[in-house]
Amino acid sequence: MAYSKRKHLGQHFLKDAQVVETLVGALMVELQNRCCHYLLEIGPGKGALTSLIRERLKSLDFFQQFFLCEKDELLAKKWEQLGVGIHVGDFLDCPTHFWLKPALAVVSNLPYSSSIAILKKLVSEVDTIRVMVLMFQAEVAFRLRAEEGNRNRGSLSLAIQNRWDVHFLLKVPPCSFDPAPCVDSEVLLFIPRSHPRIEGSDTAEGQVFWELLLRKGFAQPRKMLRRVFLSQWLGLLDRSGVDGSKRAFVLDWAEWNALFQARAGLKFFLP
Repeated sequence: MAYSKRKHLGQHFLKDAQVVETLVGALMVELQNRCCHYLLEIGPGKGALTSLIRERLKSLDFFQQFFLCEKDELLAKKWEQLGVGIHVGDFLDCPTHFWLKPALAVVSNLPYSSSIAILKKLVSEVDTIRVMVLMFQAEVAFRLRAEEGNRNRGSLSLAIQNRWDVHFLLKVPPCSFDPAPCVDSEVLLFIPRSHPRIEGSDTAEGQVFWELLLRKGFAQPRKMLRRVFLSQWLGLLDRSGVDGSKRAFVLDWAEWNALFQARAGLKFFLP
């Protein structure tokens, strides 16, 4: 019996051969350039990417293991029967020991409903994952790769880009899927940075303050910083030398770093 999409899983199966070829081709280049020994695919579905990846991996003599995580039990059976290592279940519940391997790469046509949650789980492993090729709803991708001055830039943009370089790879129209979604998609390339853009934000205390600073800065994104930063935050703004008439989305990394470093000597109530 032919497999039919199950609505509660929000499935949109990739069917465009040209998109598959372009995405897998870019992935293979990164696997070789970064000498990745392991590859995880999240949500292989019917295997549009999976089948071509398995074929191309045969040419990489340094590669060790390709494994999958699939929430749909019916689809997972196919890969189990082919002898592919697979975790059946939601990736958000997948035990770390199954997927977190040294020199790891990750590829996925991410489900729209949980793409941010999955990304946050992945980006926290910046010291282990060497590259990620991930597909998102275009609106989410705009936020993830937005640069200073772009109104799509927000706390999520900065939180991710502080530790990862994010690059646009490919636009994917609705007709590339079955069934077609109502929105465009984009494929993004994530490369881990050896050091964060914000110096000191990778310590326990620094990470807490960096997250607090982002929440505060983007709490009212249409307002000037001097209207948002009150009380001790206004002191932070004054000490940083950042122009208080600016809005958070226009600040460059040097200005965010100045705000972060200006916290020394000021009292903040950290959660």
